[in-house]
Amino acid sequence: MILVDEEIKEAVNNGEIEEFTNFSEECLQPASYDLRVGEEGFTTSAGIVINIKNEGELKIQPGDFALVMTHEKLKLPANMLGRFGLRSAYARRGLLATVGPQVDPGFEGKLVIGIVNFSSQLIKLPYLTPFCTLEFHRLKRSAGTPYKGPYQGQEHLTNEIIDSIPKDPHPLAVMLIRQLVAMSPSLGPEEVPILHRREPPKSPLPFQQEKRAFERIKPELMKTNRGQYVVIREEKPVLFGHKKTELAKQAYKDFGYGPLYIGLLEEEPEVVHLSTPRFPRRMT
Repeated sequence: MILVDEEIKEAVNNGEIEEFTNFSEECLQPASYDLRVGEEGFTTSAGIVINIKNEGELKIQPGDFALVMTHEKLKLPANMLGRFGLRSAYARRGLLATVGPQVDPGFEGKLVIGIVNFSSQLIKLPYLTPFCTLEFHRLKRSAGTPYKGPYQGQEHLTNEIIDSIPKDPHPLAVMLIRQLVAMSPSLGPEEVPILHRREPPKSPLPFQQEKRAFERIKPELMKTNRGQYVVIREEKPVLFGHKKTELAKQAYKDFGYGPLYIGLLEEEPEVVHLSTPRFPRRMT
């Protein structure tokens, strides 16, 4: 049975949910509770644990994999499980949760939510912003073996957690997202929650700037590297190669997850527009 708002509050007040640190009635939804962004986070572009409380927000770059620890800490009884998902406002902007969605009976600690930014825009998660919603399911009987896994009691992003993350978890996704941005200047920022709305950028996106630099220097590069792909960084050619995927991996390995553009040094075929011929209508 899924608990509604009043049942969640009762379960916290009467101790059925054995611990719920930083619980706030303002985060109650009709049949769930909105978890908030906690003090610690991690992104593959930064490569380190970030103190979100000090920084004010966690910045998730296009293609980034991020870990976000919740502000709330809870301990579920053996007859209750949780199911969580990103709030729709962030899911619509291109964030995708990569873990869960189940919190096992008996779990104790703060939740760590894995997120990938599949959008073309930088997305910011401010400290204490509700970003994930958690349902509580009361079970007909208690679990025979409540959760006792490796994340029991977690309250910090440890080196063990960070070291287990691949250094380059989504290279192809990163390449495709950033190429899409560069090739589609009309792509604008998605609609964001009113509390965090930001003005559209007045200057071209960095990826679009790199694409424009490629178009500008392409004729000169074709004299010596025709048929190859080129990586443009800071409006200059930095790598050449014949295989786009391998070149992208090498570029992100050498230069990190900064703005890059990969273009092919070939003449574009001429597009010829032909009008549809018109025939006189036969009179019958």
